[in-house]
Amino acid sequence: MKKWICLLALTSCTGAQMARYSEPAPQNTAFLEEMRVTLIDLKHAVNSQKMDLALLDEKVSRLSATSQTENLKQELASLKEQFASLEEKTSADLVELSSYAKQVSSALSDSRGQIASLQQHVNQQGERLDEVGKLRTTISSLSKAMSKPAEKSSKTYRVRSGDSLEKIARAQQTSIDELKKVNNLTSNKIIIGQELKIPE
Repeated sequence: MKKWICLLALTSCTGAQMARYSEPAPQNTAFLEEMRVTLIDLKHAVNSQKMDLALLDEKVSRLSATSQTENLKQELASLKEQFASLEEKTSADLVELSSYAKQVSSALSDSRGQIASLQQHVNQQGERLDEVGKLRTTISSLSKAMSKPAEKSSKTYRVRSGDSLEKIARAQQTSIDELKKVNNLTSNKIIIGQELKIPE
């Protein structure tokens, strides 16, 4: 503080006073020497203050950097926690999805087995229906055949010269009425070459 007061005193001196002090005298020389030493001390003090300020700036920068680093560390730690939580949740979801996929796969496998069994059953029913259809066709054919009246089989005879219904009936061991009925004849008249049905 004393050094700063001396510096202010020097700056407040007038030009005339400085001229007076510059006169060669033993007391002036001692004063000048003291002033020179004071100036040198002041320069050292200024330099020291500059160094202190530089150190303070460096400390402030370090503190700021440290604070930013701490903030970054905190943010990084928070991000790591969030990532770990997300990873844990994702792992749990993957396990759940894997279990669900296994259940779905098992259900699909069972469904395929049931579908195959149903298809086989349907094929068997189709075969049975085909057999039933064939049986129905056979039964229908038999029924139709049985429902038809039995037709008497007959042989034929071609009329020759000298033949008559009576002669033909006697030779074929039948009656005239039967011959007329089978041949749709309304009279006993026949002609040579006519084909007659002979009932058995």
